[in-house]
Amino acid sequence: MKDWRNIVVSAETPLSETLLRIDREALQIAVVLDPNGRLQGTITDGDIRRGLLRGLTLSSPISEVMNPNPISLPVNVPRGHAFRFMRERNVRQCPAVDSAGILQGLYLLDDFLAPR
Repeated sequence: MKDWRNIVVSAETPLSETLLRIDREALQIAVVLDPNGRLQGTITDGDIRRGLLRGLTLSSPISEVMNPNPISLPVNVPRGHAFRFMRERNVRQCPAVDSAGILQGLYLLDDFLAPR
C-alpha cells in the first residue's frame, strides 16, 4: 500500500483543494475522514466533475459530492482476497480500515498488477 496521507480531506474541504490533491498525488481518489480518522467517504475527480455539472462551485464542500458509503476492506486481508474483491467490484482503489473503521491505508489495483 502506498502512503495515503496526502489524499486525506475532511467533509468541509472545498472541491478545488480536493481536486488539487487528487491531481498532485495521481491516485485518482481522495478519502474523507472524520476528526477521529474514521472513513466517512471517498471522492474521485469524476465525482467533482459531476458536481460542477450540477451547478456546484469549486468552493463547495466535498460533502456535496462524496460517496458516503464507500467500499472498504479490512487492513490485513490476504493480498489475493483484496485483489479478487477489487476486480469483482471493478474498483481501482479501496480504503483499508481497522475494526473501528479507522483508515489504515489504501489498496491500489495497480499495485497488485505491477511486477513484484
